[in-house]
Amino acid sequence: MSNSFHIDLIKAEEINQISELLKFIWQESFSDFLSPLPASILFSPEKIKEWVDAPNSYTLVAKAQSSKIIGIINAFQQQDRVHIRHFVHTP
Repeated sequence: MSNSFHIDLIKAEEINQISELLKFIWQESFSDFLSPLPASILFSPEKIKEWVDAPNSYTLVAKAQSSKIIGIINAFQQQDRVHIRHFVHTP
């Protein structure tokens, strides 16, 4: 029995919105010295798509009633560990 999982609740048109949100959070909350890569590369739409499409990936998007994305949780399983990326934004 495999313990891998994949649930994808992100629509294609949301990728750009998620990318922009994460760039904003990163620039507002963290300094670029934490990563040699700028937010524009770290959270590019292509990178977000890689997360969503990764094997054994699990992604949830929390939305306000206005359909604005307010939270993102992404986790992936690698060998016997589950790695969680958790991004939350309060409008």
